[in-house]
Amino acid sequence: MRRSARLLPLVCLALLLLLQSAFAASQQERRVALIIGNSAYKDAPLKNPVNDARDMAAALKKLGFEATLLTDATMQQMESAVREFGLKLRQAAWACSTMPGMACRWAATTTLCR
Repeated sequence: MRRSARLLPLVCLALLLLLQSAFAASQQERRVALIIGNSAYKDAPLKNPVNDARDMAAALKKLGFEATLLTDATMQQMESAVREFGLKLRQAAWACSTMPGMACRWAATTTLCR
């Protein structure tokens, strides 16, 4: 995996921290996050997405987000979580969504999506 792809979650987190300090939202504002980390791909398991997702969820919780974390989720679990996240968005002032380890499969080849 390319180094830049591994650094993407950390760059996103750094941007969130900058936004947090720049805009200093009040404690009254609702913040929601959906983090999905899938590592257990059948033909090409990945090492880092679940760990990255856990780290991202922990960091967002420290910033006051209601973080929903899914790891190695099925399609049905992800669809349900996205629907619930959509409902939460209606009442949120801040929102964040990330999916470390998103992969694409075509012609028996699995690659990370960028």
